[in-house]
Order: sequence, then structure tokens, then C-alpha cells
Amino acid sequence: MTDFANLVVAVPGDPTLLELYKAQNDVDSNDTSQDLVLSQYLEMAGAAAESYIDNVIEQRSVTENFSHTRTPVAMRYWPYVDNLVVTIAGEVVTDEFTVYLDEGLGWAVKGTGSSKSSDFEQMVLTYDAGYNPLPADLAFALIQSGGVYSQGSSGGPVSKESIVGVGSVTYDTSDSSGSSVRVGMLPASAVAVLDTYRRMYA
Repeated sequence: MTDFANLVVAVPGDPTLLELYKAQNDVDSNDTSQDLVLSQYLEMAGAAAESYIDNVIEQRSVTENFSHTRTPVAMRYWPYVDNLVVTIAGEVVTDEFTVYLDEGLGWAVKGTGSSKSSDFEQMVLTYDAGYNPLPADLAFALIQSGGVYSQGSSGGPVSKESIVGVGSVTYDTSDSSGSSVRVGMLPASAVAVLDTYRRMYA
């Protein structure tokens, strides 16, 4: 499970996301009494952001399953970091593949002269993707979104979803123009940043 609150941010001093959140919201850095609830807001903001960009934010191991083998394979998550493991029909065949990168987008290619394959054998890719440390603009987006969760709805049209045993989330569904425009509970300032991190291909 992702721990967004403790992600290190790529700014001087290497603060955690929670530390930056507290600093930007005038919360005493020595006051830990609100850390649990503030961390919850950042977790909700992080989950919403990953859902919106259809990609991972925190660097972690990811797995993709394919119903048939093929090459080349465009890796779904980016930026690709390392540790590719390719399994076909239960057999590890990583040594047969090479990773090619294009601005963080990864392609797993079998050999250099192999043609496209579509054998019906289960193919699994496991690799590390995401950010460590967290880029400053992504941190900004999560902090802005966390602030919205802490304040609740701004009063526009809303839609409430409830999950039994988990809780409920209220979304601002306003379609008005200007800075109040939101995607779920993501404010416009966060969406503007997150758009640059959205997954580039299926």
C-alpha cells in the first residue's frame, strides 16, 4: 500500500510530503497531533491523483498480465525504473528481452530481430515504475488536493458515493468555469499539473 504522506519530495532538505503539507498549511512541524488525519487526506488525494492519471506516482513494483505473448510490449506504467522480469507460460525468460526507453516510456523487446508474436501463452511483466523522490510539481498537486479533502466540499453540486465498511466520499461535480473547476475532489490547480503525468498510451 502506498504511503503518500511519507514520500520524499525533490526539493532542498528532502522533506516528506506530510512535512511540506504542514508547512504550507501553517501547521506547527512539531505538532504531531494531526498527523494521522492529515496523512489520510494525502492518501485520499494520492489515490485520486493516480486514478486520474491512470498511472503510478510512488515508485513501486507493478505487474501486467497478457493473455498472449507479444513483442515489443509497451509498458503500461511510467517512468520505467528497473528490475524487469518477464514470465511466459510460467517460465522466466527475462534474458531474452531488452528494455528500450523513450523519455521514461519503456518497451520490452525480445531480441533485436524478432517479429511480432501472438502465441496464446500467458505473459507477465513485473517491473519498477514511478517516482522516488517525488517531483516538486506532483507534490504541489497532492498538497493542493489534500487541502480540498481537509476542507470538504466547496458547496457546489455534489455526488456522494458510499462503500459499506469503508466510508463515503463526496465529490464536487460543478461544471462551472474558472479556478473552481474540479475533477472529483481534485482542484483545477492540481489537475493542471496531473495532466502532464497522464498515461500516454493504452
